[in-house]
This record gives sequence, C-alpha cells and structure tokens, in this order.
Amino acid sequence: MPRKQRKTALVLAGGGIMGAAYEIGTLTALDRLFPGSFSINRFDTYLGISAGSIIATLVANRIRPADLYSTIARDERQVFNWTRKDIYKFDLKSSVTASFKLIANLYNILRHHRKQGWK
Repeated sequence: MPRKQRKTALVLAGGGIMGAAYEIGTLTALDRLFPGSFSINRFDTYLGISAGSIIATLVANRIRPADLYSTIARDERQVFNWTRKDIYKFDLKSSVTASFKLIANLYNILRHHRKQGWK
C-alpha cells in the first residue's frame, strides 16, 4: 500500500484591516526568508476567517504576498478595489462629535464627584 502524500494548509485568522495588513507583512517576510525552497503560493489548501479569508483567497489565486504588500504601500488599485484613504479616511464630523461627548462626560463626572464630596 503506497504511503499517502502529505498535504499542507495555510490558515489565516481574522482581525480586520490591521489583521490583514499583519498577515500580508508576515507572509511577505516568510517568502523573503526562504527564497526558492518555500513559497506561500505552494500550499494545497488555503483557509481563512474574516480578513484572513480575503488574503487566503488572493494568495490561493497565485497573487504573491509581496505584490499585495507593494500594492498597499504604493496605494494602487491593482489587486484591491480600494485605496488606503478609503479605509483610513479622517472623519472630521465624527471626531468633533466625539470630542464634545468627551467634554460633556468629563463635566458630568467632575460634577458627580463634587456632589460626593471629592474635591
């Protein structure tokens, strides 16, 4: 009876956009650390959860992690249908609203502590 051929799997966790960025960086580093003998694109099975499933899908379709990394670093729409500013866009309205809520909450906390005799 012939020995069964071993299969390998790449399993990636979730973690939102930061998790995806971490995974892309890690996979790129692994490919660079082991040139020739190892490649992220040579696994038999690719699995992922949430953000990891997006990265796993791209890598399973033979997109190199280094290409994903450079696409994000150069802010291109080559692989993804978005750029960094679509995700990391500063929202002035939300920031101002949150600042006013913070000030109001601090005022209420201080008022409460003064009523309790804390000065």
